[in-house]
Amino acid sequence: MICVTGSEPTVGALASRICALPEAPLHEARLDLVDHVTPEAVSALPERHRLIVTCRTAAEGGQWRGAEPARLALLDAALEAGARYVDVEAAAPDETWQALHSRHGGERLVASGHHYEPIGATPEILAGLQRRVTGRPAATLKVAVRIDDVVDLGGLRRLEPGDDRPLVRIGMGLAGLPGRVRYDVMGSPWTYATAPGTAATAPGQVGWDLVQAFARRKAERLVVLVGGDQVGGSPGPQVYNALAAAEGLPWYYLAAPTADVARALAVLDDFGLRGASVTMPHKAAAAALAAGLDDNAARLGAANTLVPDGVGGWTGYNTDGAGVIGALGPHLEGPSQVAVLGTGGAARAAVAELTRVGHQVLVVGRRPEAAADLARDLGGTPVAWQDLTSLRFDALVNATPLGQDGETSPVEVPLEWRGRVVLDMVIQPRWTPLLRSVRAGGGVPVVGLTMWAHQGAAQWQLITGHGVAPTRLAGLVPPDGDGDGDGDGDGDGDGDGDGDGDGGDDAP
Repeated sequence: MICVTGSEPTVGALASRICALPEAPLHEARLDLVDHVTPEAVSALPERHRLIVTCRTAAEGGQWRGAEPARLALLDAALEAGARYVDVEAAAPDETWQALHSRHGGERLVASGHHYEPIGATPEILAGLQRRVTGRPAATLKVAVRIDDVVDLGGLRRLEPGDDRPLVRIGMGLAGLPGRVRYDVMGSPWTYATAPGTAATAPGQVGWDLVQAFARRKAERLVVLVGGDQVGGSPGPQVYNALAAAEGLPWYYLAAPTADVARALAVLDDFGLRGASVTMPHKAAAAALAAGLDDNAARLGAANTLVPDGVGGWTGYNTDGAGVIGALGPHLEGPSQVAVLGTGGAARAAVAELTRVGHQVLVVGRRPEAAADLARDLGGTPVAWQDLTSLRFDALVNATPLGQDGETSPVEVPLEWRGRVVLDMVIQPRWTPLLRSVRAGGGVPVVGLTMWAHQGAAQWQLITGHGVAPTRLAGLVPPDGDGDGDGDGDGDGDGDGDGDGDGGDDAP
């Protein structure tokens, strides 16, 4: 079942939400968020047979700061009025539990435990929450714990009450999304979703519309974006879930932050995992994990796409180069001279593909030894950063993160842009300072979103078997400010602007 929740400040707004979604099996009434709520108002709430009534204390993530007798009166009124469930913290005073159980029994009581701290899903914390909730006389149990790594979903899923009572398992935060969407895999009797236009009441809650869309399509084939914490800024989830919905495809796409790509994929396998796009810092690990690699991934030692090989393993691909060629190709006539700024992962992918198709590549790096190593490994001519003003080139590729802040540019000196093509791998802002300068100078600017869409289309084809036009993907990306689509410009750690930017690998 899906329980719709919200953060309404008045009883009237809460009642309106309940009545506006009659198709929702359950509604959570968060009384701790309602101003001046009274037992009489609780008793008058509509559709009480579909309500989970909660009055969460501040100690467990709620906003109730009143006296415990007043809270008990609200919960008692809800049960008396016929609420389907009343959710009470297992940490609530014994007197509260004794009063509710003696008057109403335990059949409609939910004993819940919450842990919001950054280190949330350790075995010790999970065991403590389990002991706390199982010790209360409630027919249903609930554990909600912060999860920062999808690997921790495995431990939460294995949590058992020790008897036949149902246990709602909630992983709060971005990494917990697979468990919220596929709550059946978690063994939970219900999940929580926010009402349309309502703010989440816990980290990582997804919207009712999205959960319903997955349910209607019977979406059971999972694709994940595995990477570091920055994956939450990718436009991929919004773009590819919208695409799957429009095509009626049984796929759903979620960001999956992790520190261990191999363990993460093993945990997610039970959620219907059919493929993964891989971003920093895991592309080298993904290539090592794969049983086989395509030529691009093998040449780079990095995979940004993993597809099941049919015998229990993975095949790794790298579509970053396809993104570069797709973005630049229409603007270059025949073999050209292309300057690539940067020496990290995105620069390596660009250099490898540009040289493969016959372009002459200038590898421009602030560290001469890094530029020389890249050119030796993949082709091209190393060039010192300070020599940029004297270079002859037809096109330039910014493969550094400079420009993501909307203020800095990798090119700090005046250049003649007329007749030159410039691709900036930074995805947002779309119009970086570099591209604005190119446009003002009469050059041909190519936004990073174009590359992102080309490499993403190649990934989507590999993973799902369904083709999509890059222009369609680009059109599904929200405007600047509605999701940073940061392209992972984490840099390579040397502080010199040669960061790999990974400007297009965080899709599909």
